[in-house]
Amino acid sequence: MTKIRDFFSGATNFIGRISHIIRISALIAVMLALAFMCVIRLLQIQVVDAGKYTHHRTQTFTAEQMVPAVRGQIFDSHGRKLNTNQIVYKAIVQRAFLPFDEENDVIAGVLHILMKHDHEWLDEIPITINPNHETGLFQFKNAPDVSEDELAHFKSKLGLNYDATVENCIKALADNYRIDTDKYDEQMIRYIGGVRYEMELKDFSFKNRYVFAEDISMDVIIELKEKALLLKGVDVVEEPIRLYNDPTVMPYLRGRINAINEQQYAELKDSGYSLNDSIGFFGLEESFEPVLKGEHGIIEMTRDASWETISVKVTQEVKAGNSIKLTIDSDFQRTLDEILANHINWHNYTNGTRLRKVHTKATAGSIVVLEVKTGRILGMSNYPSYNLDDYVDLMIADAAGDSPFEYKPLLNRSTGHGYRPGSSFKTVTGTAGLIHGVVERGSAVSCGGQYRIYSDFQPYCWNRGGHGAMNSLTALLHSCNVYYYDVGRRLGIERLSGTAIDLFGVGTDLNCDIKMYPGRMTTPEIMEELMSRPLWEGDTIQAAIGQSENQLTPLHMATVAMTIANGGIRYRPYLVDSVWDYEMNTLINETQPQIIADMSEGNEAAFQAVQDGMRMLGNRDIGAGMLRGLPGLFAYKTGTPEIIKDQLYDSTVLGYYPYDDPQIAYAVVLEGGEYSSWVIRNIIDAYFYDCYEPAMNADGNVTTHWLSWSSPARTRQPKAIER
Repeated sequence: MTKIRDFFSGATNFIGRISHIIRISALIAVMLALAFMCVIRLLQIQVVDAGKYTHHRTQTFTAEQMVPAVRGQIFDSHGRKLNTNQIVYKAIVQRAFLPFDEENDVIAGVLHILMKHDHEWLDEIPITINPNHETGLFQFKNAPDVSEDELAHFKSKLGLNYDATVENCIKALADNYRIDTDKYDEQMIRYIGGVRYEMELKDFSFKNRYVFAEDISMDVIIELKEKALLLKGVDVVEEPIRLYNDPTVMPYLRGRINAINEQQYAELKDSGYSLNDSIGFFGLEESFEPVLKGEHGIIEMTRDASWETISVKVTQEVKAGNSIKLTIDSDFQRTLDEILANHINWHNYTNGTRLRKVHTKATAGSIVVLEVKTGRILGMSNYPSYNLDDYVDLMIADAAGDSPFEYKPLLNRSTGHGYRPGSSFKTVTGTAGLIHGVVERGSAVSCGGQYRIYSDFQPYCWNRGGHGAMNSLTALLHSCNVYYYDVGRRLGIERLSGTAIDLFGVGTDLNCDIKMYPGRMTTPEIMEELMSRPLWEGDTIQAAIGQSENQLTPLHMATVAMTIANGGIRYRPYLVDSVWDYEMNTLINETQPQIIADMSEGNEAAFQAVQDGMRMLGNRDIGAGMLRGLPGLFAYKTGTPEIIKDQLYDSTVLGYYPYDDPQIAYAVVLEGGEYSSWVIRNIIDAYFYDCYEPAMNADGNVTTHWLSWSSPARTRQPKAIER
């Protein structure tokens, strides 16, 4: 039995070994067969189908992309950056890489990312979320955000009538741009439609990319990059945006840029502008647009099917805009702003009155300072003023009559608003009378307090008791109306206005590098235009004392002072000292002083008489203490133009310093205020000695315009400044 069991056991082991060998052999055969099939397939891929797979792997997309030029900078006279640029990341869309049947999905994808990270995007359509959801999810924007004309234009672009509802507009957006209403909710339809509408307005095309959002965060950038394959056509680029340093310093001169509008684009598209561009909106940004703009570049970009960039080729070099350097020192400008604001504060705090029967508040004003021998504008201050970063919001509020500030802070009073100059204009009339020989330096005119030449118009002098015998010097010193009534009558309006316009630039654009109001001089044409009547003799003699229809900006008044200081030579006042390359390393062009009018030859005695009369007024005020302690002699003329009879007056002064070697000319205008001449001391302290310092109480109100140089309360001591 044992042998039998051993026999069967051995047989079983033998059969197991045979079975194992068979299984191993079968497995090897299968593996060999699979390997053979793989080799055959590999050969097919490499040889037979090689062209097909090579095409898929090397499929590329190529398109041109515009590279925006960096806008030139604006520097002050010491090279401090005022308007400059900051490099930020922008999300853009390129038509060449955006599939035509996936626009809405791609836009929705970008919107989801931006909303997730609480980031705004560019969207200007006049439909906003309705806070009262019971009346609907959306509502039209109201004024001042959008005007009726803008709303009607929007509806028209959608193919709707002016009476279309907000629901009609949402439906039109969905229909016009084929937005899937089953896939997206009403709010996303509005957002996608808003982007598509903006793309259309911005001429989104193979030549024009679309800027989706600016200054995007790193979180947004990372997510856009992670989802690049799903968001074809979307890219992130580093590009500049405008940055306004020290935005409260001369904002009305520097200006801002703004998105180009359709009308501007129509005019400028042949000059290299696109609908994605920004353009100078006002101030120097506007007037020096061709200098600051630069030239856009073009790159040719190639991507593969995986959206990886294969190559970038520059086909047109980008050229940065040139920069401009101003004639104004921002530190001095800042001090002028303080001087003007403090004077108005003092005026209203002390409640001082002189000529008014009813006290009125000083509401606004301006100071302009020029360099006498060149016409360089050294300072130009306005009150009230504003922050340049707030300009758009203030403009919208102002247009709606809802400005948070009184008295029009956006108005550049220095160049954009005309004032009656009042008696400061007597410098012009006196000069004209002497040049044309109707009076001489010592010619006397008797003032009895009233001018009685005309039977139907007999105006009074401001001193109704009369000044007695007045000549060209004493008439300026005492500001005698009767003397200048008579000079104006003898001149006649043709010679008076001719001298004012041709020599002093009254009623003309002074070409000061920004847009300006030309003002006006009383003439027969002006009276016909404004009053629909001929010029009367009374108009002429009123114009001679700076009333009637004379209107001068503060810059005109300072130009009058500069021309007198130069003995009859008028320079063009200018703001831009020079043009440089972008980083201000290479000088391109330097502004040269430009003589606009010159009546100096043969009229030396005439100008000397007017200068001496202005000096006499300055000497009187030294004795009054206003200018005590300052070196040199002073020359100026004040004015108190009447705005509302016996109730409201402005205050003006124009002059130059020092008398014997004029360096600066200035003008000050105060609306509803007084004592503009008291600002003269402050201007001289600030410009020549860097020591402007008023006395103030604990509440911050000005109690005294200036501290004497010897005052122990002074924290800043005078020091001569080389300008």
